[in-house]
Amino acid sequence: MKLDKRACRHAANVPLHISLNAGVLYTERVKYLVTAAVKLLGGHRVLTVYFYECERLKANDRMPKWVVFQGKDDFATLERDAAGNVKWRDSMLENLVDESFYKFRESCVFYKGTDGVTISDFIHQSASGITILEALQVYQYGIRNKQAKKRRCKRDMGIVEKMKKIPAAPSNLARWIDRNVMPHYLFYSYDRNQPETQVFCTYCEKFSVIKKPKTGKIFVCPQCKQKAIAKAQGRRAAYHEDRETCQVIQKISDEELLIRIFKARWAYKSKTNTPVKEIYENARLFIRAVGQEGTATDAYYYDSSYDSATHWRRGNRPRFSPYTSSYEADDTGAVYLPSLKRALQGTPWQYCALRQFYEPTKEAMQVSTYLRVYRRHPKLIALQTSKASFIMCNSVHFIRFAHGYWISFVLSPFSA
Repeated sequence: MKLDKRACRHAANVPLHISLNAGVLYTERVKYLVTAAVKLLGGHRVLTVYFYECERLKANDRMPKWVVFQGKDDFATLERDAAGNVKWRDSMLENLVDESFYKFRESCVFYKGTDGVTISDFIHQSASGITILEALQVYQYGIRNKQAKKRRCKRDMGIVEKMKKIPAAPSNLARWIDRNVMPHYLFYSYDRNQPETQVFCTYCEKFSVIKKPKTGKIFVCPQCKQKAIAKAQGRRAAYHEDRETCQVIQKISDEELLIRIFKARWAYKSKTNTPVKEIYENARLFIRAVGQEGTATDAYYYDSSYDSATHWRRGNRPRFSPYTSSYEADDTGAVYLPSLKRALQGTPWQYCALRQFYEPTKEAMQVSTYLRVYRRHPKLIALQTSKASFIMCNSVHFIRFAHGYWISFVLSPFSA
């Protein structure tokens, strides 16, 4: 329901008939006298709350300073200055004055005892005395939230339509992360007198026997042949958690790729050998080719507390500082390889050396940076060392160190 401001303006001219000798006008604490009534304006029931300033009343100005028109899902305030000029305000009750709402509320007094009851009956809230104004403020705050949500939903409809085109996540993603990304452990009970020790593998969840395990040393599980870290039960923490990031590349069109950022958490609680596994998607990066060498990136991140038509928000996830690590905001991690060739096929990145760049060491990398660099320098050669990754293109070289940091430099003719 939208308020009929023409009808509201006519209902605002209500003078307060009070004796100028009334003691309430000269009380230091009281600044405003408040009256309330429910009126039929524009075919709808509207609560009208009149605020009369005591200083004006003492000067024989009996017209209200503010008239708050409160409907079921909208409100507005008509303000009148000392010269008699009026204007509409959309602010809530707490923003009518510059002082705090508590001081404003305590400086108000109802002219009649029934005025507070009129307000409480209209907003269906029970409160005593002038505190009903606080309930009215909360009621207006709820209306503002609904209006803001409606605007957000209208604004985010483009995001909703964009996310409908997203293909399904790989069905074996959890199994692939467990096997290739997350660390595994061999839990055992330490006994120095035993030449062979029974261990429990957290990957295959089977028992086996190995010789002389040592905490922190990497062994191969005899059952599943997977590398795992030996960990004595007495050396375990009460709670331990492994966190990793995985990037899945999918094809949207012949000119656009999608990088989906998945977060994986493996939590080992006290006295349990099997972890509690959690995998969730928290960011999406749309990278499309622009012109001959350019790229454009649209970033979105998932916010469960975002109250709108979708939980996906445009932009990069906020972080405390760009110079500190943030697990939720980081987009550097492992690369999902099984569907990589199919995702790049038919796109400008079809012949890039992303797999050759990542696969030898499987160090965490930032795929979005690599794809942008490849567009500017398509003839890339990927090399790997134990400490850094090199991409060479004629005389321009790009080095990616650990954690996704890149450095570019130009070689001299003699060093080539």
